[in-house]
Amino acid sequence: MKTKLYILTVLLFSVSQLFANSESYLSQIHFKNASIKRSKEAVKVSMDIDVSDMKMASKHSLELTPVLISKDKKRVLELPTVVINGANRNKVYRREMSLDKKATPYGDHVYEVVARRNKTQQSINYKHSLPADGWMDDAELLLRESVTGCAECGVLQNELALLEVTPPFQPNYQLIYLTPEAEVKTRSDRHTATLNFVVDKYAMMREYKNNASELAQVDKVISEVKKNGDLKITEFAVNGYASPEASVQHNLTLSKNRANAFANYLAVNHGISRSLFTVEGHGEDWNLLREKIAQSNLEKKSELLSIIDRVKNPDARDAEIMKLDGGVTYKALSEQYYPALRRTEYIIAYEVRPFNVAEAREIIKTNPRLLNLNEMFLVAQSYDPQSEQSKEVYDIAVHLYPNEPIAIINSSSAEIEAGNYARAIKRLERLKDDPQAWNNLGVAYARMGDVAQATRYLKMAAERNNPQSIHNSKQLKLFMEE
Repeated sequence: MKTKLYILTVLLFSVSQLFANSESYLSQIHFKNASIKRSKEAVKVSMDIDVSDMKMASKHSLELTPVLISKDKKRVLELPTVVINGANRNKVYRREMSLDKKATPYGDHVYEVVARRNKTQQSINYKHSLPADGWMDDAELLLRESVTGCAECGVLQNELALLEVTPPFQPNYQLIYLTPEAEVKTRSDRHTATLNFVVDKYAMMREYKNNASELAQVDKVISEVKKNGDLKITEFAVNGYASPEASVQHNLTLSKNRANAFANYLAVNHGISRSLFTVEGHGEDWNLLREKIAQSNLEKKSELLSIIDRVKNPDARDAEIMKLDGGVTYKALSEQYYPALRRTEYIIAYEVRPFNVAEAREIIKTNPRLLNLNEMFLVAQSYDPQSEQSKEVYDIAVHLYPNEPIAIINSSSAEIEAGNYARAIKRLERLKDDPQAWNNLGVAYARMGDVAQATRYLKMAAERNNPQSIHNSKQLKLFMEE
């Protein structure tokens, strides 16, 4: 971890100077290899205090006390003191210690007591470790000098700014956001109209049974599409279905004729070119009938399902159902289930014009289906990457395009930015064999503290010359070394 080494300038000079012979020794001392290493668990202070150039008065005692002070100046912590004595002062100290081994003339918080031998090379190696605390981030290390002359003399105190504590190394991981290609936007909407026809007829009558309400809904759908200037209709697909009465061939022809009648209605009433229509009749819809029976409470449900599955010829199947319990069940089917089979489904296909970012910002709130992935990406990028708006856009994109790798990868980046690492990994698990996803998987695992998985995915991506992963691998290594 890097630390900032300040030029050794005196911050506070001559707090008190009560005797004429006292002097500051800080200008004669050199602090070499000074560092503060801050990890999650501890703060480690180390330095070489070189006093080789110091000429110390014989009666003086110098106390050097490293002091940690918080950025707001409200928290102060003194570290063990180094005591340097002049020749005569050291004799007094040794005499005191010989008389009382337990004596503590400089207090209990002493790192080392040293006798200064003037005109000699002399250095004290200072190392101290203490438990880390949050307030120590960005704290400053000062060196407090206290000089005393004799028992009756006063005290000189100075302070020297030495180092600034920096927080533990925080990896700067790079996430991958993929830019989707712009594309022509084609969309399609499926709708169903359950229209009624006279038995065995295909002429459409608006006032027959509930046709008026069904056609009113159709008119509303078509009108909304046509009046939307952002859309251009490219195709109408109309599909007709019938119930099992009469023969298979008859019902096939009837369903196609009824589908054509519906297509003609749309062409005439809404001015849609008949060339845009594709019309197909599918005849009897046994699949839907079987689904409805399986969901029903019909007394003969199991027998009906057995007939549908066992009898392959549709006409013979219909005849066998008619014979079941004297026709009671067949009558129930005719009244309650067959009408829903006689329906017309229509699919409107259209192209959507491109939108600029300002337009897309509004459309994503009301009808995001009209945007492609490229437009959504540009909207997301127009917000602050850390904002809730950006993340919401990526969420919408992956909801509308759940199988698109680009949508998944971009949404995973947004989740990682928000700190939702487990959710990002869950999304990316579907792409764990896709090299494009490996970098983000590595970052998510690194953020969760799973170094093994992080190393694995970042290494695989780096081997593919992914620049973000090469950078992230180095960041992870630096973090682990600390």
